[in-house]
Amino acid sequence: SAMLWLLGYIYGKVTELRNSLYDKGVLDVFDLGASVISVGNLTAGGTGRTPLVAHITKILHARGETVCILTRGYGRKDPKRRVVVTDGKRILTDAEHSGDEPFELAKKLLGKVIIIADADRVSAGEWAKRKFGVTTFILDDGFQHRKVKRDLDIVCIDSTDPFGGGKMLPAGRLREYRSGLQRADVVI
Repeated sequence: SAMLWLLGYIYGKVTELRNSLYDKGVLDVFDLGASVISVGNLTAGGTGRTPLVAHITKILHARGETVCILTRGYGRKDPKRRVVVTDGKRILTDAEHSGDEPFELAKKLLGKVIIIADADRVSAGEWAKRKFGVTTFILDDGFQHRKVKRDLDIVCIDSTDPFGGGKMLPAGRLREYRSGLQRADVVI
């Protein structure tokens, strides 16, 4: 519909403006004092991001890194509250309070990772570094979260529909224009 297209157009322009403010240094980017790998996507919906986050975590853990996944934890009960999903030893919450994906990752990676669900990933990362001695952070769904300085930006795309039909949310699946891929270090 025309209304969805208009909303998508506005969303795209706001996203473009926000990205240009980060590119020009107008908006601050925070260094967490550890290595940061962002795994994200251009579209809403399944691109294989979560299995990739798990795979990267296993590799880093095997190399002796103290890994922490920082996530928003979409769909969780109280999205404004910081939730430690796992402290690296045990699972401390349930899917309702952490979000489905962080909870599944916690079960799959038990003993290999710390997972924190928090909308404020800068604050959560600084806290996790102090509390757990994190050496590597993984920003889950972090491509559009430009506030955290990253060392590696990985973008997953759906090979059957890489640009979500070319329309921005809510008219389509794109979270930002495909020109955003220029920021990516790796596209999978």
